[in-house]
Amino acid sequence: MDEDERHEQWVDKLVALHQHWTTAEAIGDHLRRSMLHKIRHGPRELTPEEYWADTTYQRSVMLAVCVHHSLLYVVIEGWRELGCVDTRVDELLAREDMTSALRLFRNSVFHFQPEVHSPKQEAFMKSGGSYEWVRALRAALRDYFDARLKVTIAPRPGTEPPTRH
Repeated sequence: MDEDERHEQWVDKLVALHQHWTTAEAIGDHLRRSMLHKIRHGPRELTPEEYWADTTYQRSVMLAVCVHHSLLYVVIEGWRELGCVDTRVDELLAREDMTSALRLFRNSVFHFQPEVHSPKQEAFMKSGGSYEWVRALRAALRDYFDARLKVTIAPRPGTEPPTRH
């Protein structure tokens, strides 16, 4: 196999990893839109019906967070399997406390757990800095894919619609 064929295979694998990334980001976009809608409408006293709907909404958001974080770990697995290299991403993935806790979190979402409230999920969510770590990892992965594939699927707020170059 010549160099061009190897490069083409590499790009195909990177595109496959990017597809997993965009799946996770689609859930992330849903979360951001849902939370922005909630923030815009502000806190107020709720009727019993609204309270029930709000409780259901909050549960839905939490479940979406669980799916997003779990899908993000799938991207981490692919990153490692493909041997991708990027200083920002690799520094974040070097946080073994975070990646290990996120792996257990993913397992608790996609494998049956007998507990209603999974200690594996709580361990990650309550670990110091998990929110910031996920945000930083998402930004680093977005920038990596944008630079390598010349495509923007997860636009930054306030930017134009996604474009292909």
